[in-house]
This record gives sequence, structure tokens and C-alpha cells, in this order.
Amino acid sequence: MSTKFFMLNSIKAILLGCPGSGKGTLGQRISTFFSIPVLSTGKLLRARFPHEEKDHSSGIDNGMLIEDEKIISILKETLIKKEYSHGVILDGYPRTIRQAKLLDDETKENGTHVVILDVIVDAKIAIKRIVGRFMCSECDSIYNLFFKLPKSNSIILTHDMTVKDLLNGSSLCKCDNCGSETFYNRKDDTEEIALKRYEEYVKNTLPLSEYYKDRRLYFNFDGNNSPQSLYDKVQKILQIRKNTPIH
Repeated sequence: MSTKFFMLNSIKAILLGCPGSGKGTLGQRISTFFSIPVLSTGKLLRARFPHEEKDHSSGIDNGMLIEDEKIISILKETLIKKEYSHGVILDGYPRTIRQAKLLDDETKENGTHVVILDVIVDAKIAIKRIVGRFMCSECDSIYNLFFKLPKSNSIILTHDMTVKDLLNGSSLCKCDNCGSETFYNRKDDTEEIALKRYEEYVKNTLPLSEYYKDRRLYFNFDGNNSPQSLYDKVQKILQIRKNTPIH
């Protein structure tokens, strides 16, 4: 057995869900609780192709998918690192049935022991989570124009505003964590790109729910409510199954 083959068998859980489902936040909390790192393939690929391969980088930002063979090759190279030697949670891969089959072929029998956590969210809520998202420029605390405004507002913020209005304003609100009055958002957190990414999800990734549903360790969760509510449900399942590979 090659080292690269062995390292793919370090995968302990796979997070599924549309953009805006909250799976990224969920992954970080699971990671902290179980002391297993999360590997976001989106972040990995953006870091891998910052300049020299702009076609890949911009494709990721716009919700497009990278070639299947290339991404699994990058996964193999990445999982050799010591930080993943005791296990890893995958966020953002697989994204298609073909990728899932390639991963199954690589992981062999171990694939049946991977915990699949599938977060289901309504499209309207997912889109609002993306287009309404903004972050503190100082401490990166995350807020949302529709769901989580800073508590320390200097004026009354309304949902008729856009994130652009807020970012262009002067001292409209302060960060609850550090008091900063400056915020930023991601360049791809636009409605156009969010809709495109959701359409890609429905076409390519949503079928994974059907692909994995008969697996012994497949679980789906309603992600329409608060992140805490989602985490409580997932943690309960994982605590019950302490003898699964996630622990």
C-alpha cells in the first residue's frame, strides 16, 4: 500500500451541503470538539492557484468545478502532511457522483466507515446567508444583514439595506467583538454568483444525497435554523457513535 493511498484512508468524515448551508461553520466546531482538522478543498484550491492558474482560481470563486483527476491528486499530496495523520474532515469534496466514485475506489473498504454529514437548507435561506454576509476588518467576526446584525448599532439598520450600503457607510455599526467600525465582504458573495453556485450544487452535488443515503454512517440534518441548533443535532449523533472513525 502506497503512502498516498494510506493517507486518503485518514478521511473520517465528509460534509455535504449547498453554499450557505453552514457546513463550514459546522466543520470547524466538529474539528474543535474532536481535535481533527477540517480540509476545505475550496480554500485549498484557491491557495494552490492564486496567480499562475487563474482559470482554476476564478472558476472556484464563480462556483465552477475543477477537474476530477487533478483535485484528487492534490488531495493525495496534501493529506501526506503530518497535521492530517490522525484524521481529517473533508469540506467541499466530493462534489459530484464521479468524484465520490473515484474517492471510493481510492479508499477501498475504509470508505464504508466514513461519516457522511449532509446539511439540507432551503435555497432562499442559503442565498440570503451568502449575499448578506460581511466580516469585521479587524477580527474577522462574521455577521449577516438578514440573520445576524451587530448588536452595537450606531443607527437602526434595516433589511432594505444591502451589504454594499453598509460597507460604503461611515460608522453605521460596530463589531460586537472588538469594536471596529470597518467591515468587508468576499468578492464572490454576490447574488449572481450565489445563484450560479446553488444551480451547480443542485445539478452536480445534490445527487450525492441519494448516492450515500444507504450508507450505515450517512446522516442528514435540517440546516435552516441557527448554527447552534445544527451543531447540537450533529454532536448528539457523533457522541452516540463514539466508536465510529470520527472519534
